Amino acid sequence: MITLNCPSNHNPYDGKERYVYYSQEKSWDDSQEHCRSKHNDLAYVKTGADNSEIANLIEAWIGSFLLPKYAWIGLFKDAWMWSDGRETSFRYWLKGWHYSGDCASVAVSQQGRWVAADCNQKTTFVCQGGEFLRCKINK
Repeated sequence: MITLNCPSNHNPYDGKERYVYYSQEKSWDDSQEHCRSKHNDLAYVKTGADNSEIANLIEAWIGSFLLPKYAWIGLFKDAWMWSDGRETSFRYWLKGWHYSGDCASVAVSQQGRWVAADCNQKTTFVCQGGEFLRCKINK
């Protein structure tokens, strides 16, 4: 794992949710387990600003490496709920997408819109919260 410094405007003490992108590809369940052991959970998105922050975080890394353009977030289909149990009415689904899976990912190539995917598919993921004060990327 390579640990890189965060952008200069990153302040770990400003009380905002922290998102950490992992380029290691895992299933949704394995990604959630990893996030819960190192952070709080997979990313929870409550506003458009949150979604943009996550999409921009992913896009910052995929421009430099040959990484998937999708990343797991904490939304799953059991009446579409967040893995950490929180609720929000915010939704950002890609229009016209055929929902063929029970877990949600951010499609960076589609302006950060969400797409449903098979939970066993392996892709990158975004965690939130926890003790990490630096941005991280696996290599």
